[in-house]
Amino acid sequence: MAVTAVPDGGVLDVSAAAGEPAYLIRSGDSIRLLSATCTHARCQVSWDASSLQFQCPCHSGRYDSQGQVVSGPPPRGLVDLQVVVDHGTVYLD
Repeated sequence: MAVTAVPDGGVLDVSAAAGEPAYLIRSGDSIRLLSATCTHARCQVSWDASSLQFQCPCHSGRYDSQGQVVSGPPPRGLVDLQVVVDHGTVYLD
């Protein structure tokens, strides 16, 4: 997929392509792949565009747009997953 498929400052659910719950996050030319698995009880978080946060539906854990804990019981941020960007194309490992 092209880097430009993710809007600058945007978040894109790529769970199907990654083979596990995951989101691509773009900031300018930087792109990250974050696990969508909550670090508290392994529930699947979802992106809430209105609050610009990832939210855990089970235990009210919240993470900012970079995957850092904002509130709730998660002990640490969302896990970075391997991603490769080559000539403007994103490859998920």
